[in-house]
Amino acid sequence: RKMRRLELTGPVWRPPRPIDVLRSLPALSYLPDSFFRKIRLLLSFTAYTTGEQIWSSDSSRNTGLFVVVSGIVKRTIISSDTDGGGGKNLDSSCTRHWYHGAGGMIGVLRTMTGLCLPNMSETVIAEGNALGKGAALYRLPSHFRQWLDSEIALGVDGAQALKEELFKLAAVYVINNTEETIINLVTDHVVRLILSTTTSGVGGGHPSSSSNRNAA
Repeated sequence: RKMRRLELTGPVWRPPRPIDVLRSLPALSYLPDSFFRKIRLLLSFTAYTTGEQIWSSDSSRNTGLFVVVSGIVKRTIISSDTDGGGGKNLDSSCTRHWYHGAGGMIGVLRTMTGLCLPNMSETVIAEGNALGKGAALYRLPSHFRQWLDSEIALGVDGAQALKEELFKLAAVYVINNTEETIINLVTDHVVRLILSTTTSGVGGGHPSSSSNRNAA
């Protein structure tokens, strides 16, 4: 009877439960069940409509670490180069868009360090899918880093490893968003070194040759 029903209706795909998506993340999958249950107690779950803002680096609201468990979110990053005085040069601003599906993390750098990348403004909004639904996310509170440190102090198994994994994710985020800036800075530095070496070589001459000419 079950085979007959399968032939008539076809296979049915069921999306994974939000908590299963969270548990499957590389940073959380290895954690002991007892510690993961503690983390679950800190979670809040929110479903966002299409176009609704989830997170912004320019706002003190909605801080914390967000994990996408269904749907798509769009990150819009506006970066500005700095002028010689350290101010923003708006003429050279650059806008980039990133999209994250289930498993994507938002706010990891701010949660773990309390800082955002300088000269960059980032906004995250919910994107609609083919059915017109937005995105659903879990959120860990902004004090999660402090809570994690307290668990480490108590010697809770898995706490230190989780902290290290989240710092790694924060470092990857920094590299991904500053790679072009780093390349430009290194290139400018190398060019200045080459120019300074060339200039000193042309103007400096060789003392021994100069002495020989004077003696002649």
